[in-house]
Amino acid sequence: MATQNLTEPLKDGTFVRIRLSGYHRARIAECLGPLGPKGARIYRVLVQGKPRRVYIEVREDQIEVLEDATRESISPHATGAKPGGSRQEGSNIGESGPS
Repeated sequence: MATQNLTEPLKDGTFVRIRLSGYHRARIAECLGPLGPKGARIYRVLVQGKPRRVYIEVREDQIEVLEDATRESISPHATGAKPGGSRQEGSNIGESGPS
């Protein structure tokens, strides 16, 4: 979905795709305001590439909001969950179940 018809600016942290670029996913760092041609909003976008992070400034018509960005994603570290999944306490990997 193109963002050119939005009345409100995109929120910081929204995941987007930069059209006609090689970047699959980026995050809005900040909205710089209507600095573009004919008052188009300019966004500073954070592309997390290795080995360094790259910031790019793009017009609002050059980005698309990703569908998974509308759902809140909670990292397992924020909830205190362990990265191994939801294993029951006291279960061992080597134990075999009832035969």
